[in-house]
Amino acid sequence: MRPNRQGGASGLMIVVVLVLLAVALLAARVLNRLGEFADDRATTLSNLQQVAAALEQYAAVNQRLPCPANPADSSGVEVPASAGQCTYGSNAHPEGSVPWSTLGLNTDKALDAWGRKISYKVYSGSNGSFTQPGGISMVQCDLSEPSPAGVTAVSHFDNTGGLCQSSTDAYQHNTTSAQFVAGKGLTLTDKTVNPNITYTDVAYVLISHGPTGMGGYTVSGVQLTPVPTSDERNNTRDDNFVSAPFSDPDIATTSNQHFDDFVFYRRITDLAARVGLAARDWPEGATFNSATLLAATGSSASGDTGRSSFSFMATDVTASGGNVSFTTTGGVEGIGVVGGSSLLISGTEFIHFDFHQNASRLGVSLANFGWEFSNAFREQVEFRFYDSGGSLIGSVTKQGCRADGGIATYFVDPPDPTMKYESVDVRPLALTNFSLISSQFLISEIASCTSALCDTTLSTGTGCTRAQLTKAFSPTTASDG
Repeated sequence: MRPNRQGGASGLMIVVVLVLLAVALLAARVLNRLGEFADDRATTLSNLQQVAAALEQYAAVNQRLPCPANPADSSGVEVPASAGQCTYGSNAHPEGSVPWSTLGLNTDKALDAWGRKISYKVYSGSNGSFTQPGGISMVQCDLSEPSPAGVTAVSHFDNTGGLCQSSTDAYQHNTTSAQFVAGKGLTLTDKTVNPNITYTDVAYVLISHGPTGMGGYTVSGVQLTPVPTSDERNNTRDDNFVSAPFSDPDIATTSNQHFDDFVFYRRITDLAARVGLAARDWPEGATFNSATLLAATGSSASGDTGRSSFSFMATDVTASGGNVSFTTTGGVEGIGVVGGSSLLISGTEFIHFDFHQNASRLGVSLANFGWEFSNAFREQVEFRFYDSGGSLIGSVTKQGCRADGGIATYFVDPPDPTMKYESVDVRPLALTNFSLISSQFLISEIASCTSALCDTTLSTGTGCTRAQLTKAFSPTTASDG
């Protein structure tokens, strides 16, 4: 009997179709799972970013970060509910969560896509907590400081202190950014980059414990167990956090190779910059008044100081042509040179300032400097700039542009903008149109800066470096069209 070849072929075709259908169903299931994961990933990342934005807005307003909330309750309030040593997110209770109520967020924004609480860790260690008043502010720190003075005293009892040295005197901000950051911050190893990088200056960390959620907290405040044994275990503790690539979906959650956490972190200086609390370029120099003279010389008496040189904070002052003088003219205090018949700087006298740092701009306020005889003659001052080796790199001359008396402020750059100076001479020149008479003035304040923002505290808005525009328009009324 002949075999039924047509029937055999039909059976084979059915098998092939069934196999293809199974493959298609499996592929559809895989694609659907991938699509769901992509959606969950996008939702989780979005929530992490919104929490980070809320934390940074809070820091910008309060100059500190909030403490974590207790993940076992649903209040969403930082613990304690005020600036101080954190109860949660501390060594005793490392399992802090996002204080959504304190941040003014909706509850769902503090959850990941799987409905579990986002963990929140913040540095509140013994070198100065970021949750204390002013804890994250670096505004009082100096970007460039030739004589660093360190941070405020640290209290290990409540983790306060470690802040930038503050002062109403612009020249007394002597804490550097490096001094503020030293010894502060959480430790986090980022394995998403090659080679891996370990940071020890992380201000805060946000963690979604991923699809498996092991170690995370549910909305009802229950921690999911078992606690992971892989790198994820670090993310349930108070320090030494890990950000790593996701492991293969087939790797068991109990494996040391498993990792599905979403981690967001911000380093200290990055955070301070983002919230407008970064360190500034506070000037080096001094305001020459009774208080600063007393601090520098031990006397605030007017007249001859008896010394040709001394230091104001980190600035060395040296007079040429006589001792440094201190006096008042036109109600304004300042220093000059004892010589001739005047305590003002005149003739061949000058004062040399050494700032002990490379700088790019000079600010100076002069007393009793301007024009005389109805603007027929203007006083002139020369600024000679020297590099760190003492070589002259150029000079700039400024003229008075207001009636003699009071304060005139000037902002001066070296002639070559690519050159940095370390010291400067301030020298009087002859009056314009009258070379037989020298200019006479006091130096009331001097500021040396590494950035273009270099103003003196005595600045009154008068000085030839400030451009003014006067323009009359005619007609005063413009017709339609």
